[in-house]
Amino acid sequence: MNRGFTLLELIISVGIVLVLTGIGVANYRIYTDKETLRQTVATIKSDLRLAQTKAIAGQKPVNASCTELFGYKVSFSTSSYTIVPDCTEGISSADALVITLPNGMTFAESLINTSFLFYPLSGGTSLSDDLVLQVTLGAQALTITVTQGGLITE
Repeated sequence: MNRGFTLLELIISVGIVLVLTGIGVANYRIYTDKETLRQTVATIKSDLRLAQTKAIAGQKPVNASCTELFGYKVSFSTSSYTIVPDCTEGISSADALVITLPNGMTFAESLINTSFLFYPLSGGTSLSDDLVLQVTLGAQALTITVTQGGLITE
């Protein structure tokens, strides 16, 4: 009686295990990219709401003189966004919050050099139409919409 495996059986078994492992690793990478993208979009929404809240409250910057607050300006570049108070004395770069997206993530080309203000008290924006922020990572993309009235949705 033969009590072992043939070489062919071992090669086939190892091949099946390698194929299944490859599929698992690829799916895990897709999953982690998707979760990173979702978390980044959640962070952007949170930062936008923070700027909106500061504007509604009329919170002036602490590091610069600000006679009158016009609002909080949000501007976008390829892989970062900036939130900065806008006062009668100009934009206060000392109070600027610059956030860089994680490696490989970008905003849509249409957003580059786009900016808008969250107005004090009203909570509205300087947008003439709704703004759709698209964040991409590889082939995956998620969007955030900011309306003229200041509603921020995913």
